[in-house]
Amino acid sequence: VSPVRLPTRMDEDYYWAKYDPTFTTRTVVRQWGSTSIDRLTSIAVQSDGNFFLSGNSLGTVEGLTRFGGVDSHIFAMSPANTMRWQVAIGTPGDENIVELGTWSGASHVQFFGTTNNIVFDRSAGLSDVFGGTIDANGALTSRKQLGTAGHDLARALAIRAGGSPILAGVTNGSFDGGAANGFDGFII
Repeated sequence: VSPVRLPTRMDEDYYWAKYDPTFTTRTVVRQWGSTSIDRLTSIAVQSDGNFFLSGNSLGTVEGLTRFGGVDSHIFAMSPANTMRWQVAIGTPGDENIVELGTWSGASHVQFFGTTNNIVFDRSAGLSDVFGGTIDANGALTSRKQLGTAGHDLARALAIRAGGSPILAGVTNGSFDGGAANGFDGFII
């Protein structure tokens, strides 16, 4: 497979491609973004072929609000590769969605990330983790921000059958009153 050569908007763009199961034939390529740095971070695919992409951008992406710092975006795509909806999450600080999740039969997507500002609730410390659920129409239906007095960094998200999320990350604070030296892992 030859490399994809597409015009760039500036530094880095959002980019995704679909291949056949053997990775020999590329069937779809899509590239878009701002005039700054745009990076896709996660993909979640549903059994009906709909899929979601998350990314983080330092610029203004067409059709989305620019909040400042690094903003996070979630894009819902159809099986025909058209965009169904897009959502921006941000503050004047930095938000970084690191993981998306969905499960069989779900019509929505869950997300998990890190912020150095107040995204939803209150800031607990230097950086917090945040997450939420976006429904089939692109509406935010649940959200949570939590953390310690230190740095809390999102790393992974898994979804149990029925939709309960499992969140994993690292912290140099204390979620439950005890902490080792340096950064420790956490599972919520």
